[in-house]
Amino acid sequence: MALIRFSEVLARSKRPTDNDYRLFPVLTRISKPTTWVLLNLGVSANQTTFLFFLAAVASAGFFALGTTTATVVGAALYWLHLILDMSDGDIARYHQRFALNGQYWDHVVHLFTVPLMLSGVALGELRHGASDGIVAAALLLTIAGTFNYGLNDVARLATAASGSEDEPHRTGSWIPKQGRWVLQVARRLVGVSQFVFFYTLAVVFFEDPLWRELVIVGSAFAMLLAAALKALMAHRHGSLPRRHDLLT
Repeated sequence: MALIRFSEVLARSKRPTDNDYRLFPVLTRISKPTTWVLLNLGVSANQTTFLFFLAAVASAGFFALGTTTATVVGAALYWLHLILDMSDGDIARYHQRFALNGQYWDHVVHLFTVPLMLSGVALGELRHGASDGIVAAALLLTIAGTFNYGLNDVARLATAASGSEDEPHRTGSWIPKQGRWVLQVARRLVGVSQFVFFYTLAVVFFEDPLWRELVIVGSAFAMLLAAALKALMAHRHGSLPRRHDLLT
């Protein structure tokens, strides 16, 4: 059986817009060779979803060990699960197969893996003698991170259900210019992926646990604030601004 050409994969799995490249410039480019490998191995989109679920579970397990090496491995597996998450959509577009059960499991897996991974961080801190306050902050971070993802997911599903996704694209013009700038900065600094990055840096480069604690506490309150703002925007305007709208 002849190999599928990489150029063919790029052409047939192309997304409708280039927004993912703007939001995730590195991961999106890495996902393309990953998609090429998976397609040539005969891996389906649903099987890829299962693989990114396994990567996320393994990531949580390594974070729960709490050692420096385990944290680095957990972070690497976390990024791998994001790459595989992009690849499952690429594979579906390549084959032009968009099964309802595939979309269902994609949403379910995310809602499961986000709290699982953050809970792994909390358990890792607990295993290594973190104070009750830090463990509580890590659990608060788990709730805030899950709530943030849930808000995004529900807003996207509600928009699709209302049929408004078929309307001409409108940017987040209802957000004041200064507000868009603040949200741009927040978008780049606040989130589960950003937490994993900063937490891993703190573990690798600083022996003092204070740095890890600052990352956990700061991320917890930042994500709680982000969740509150998202909920308020959705309540007032009926939907959340799309992420790429905030980058314009």
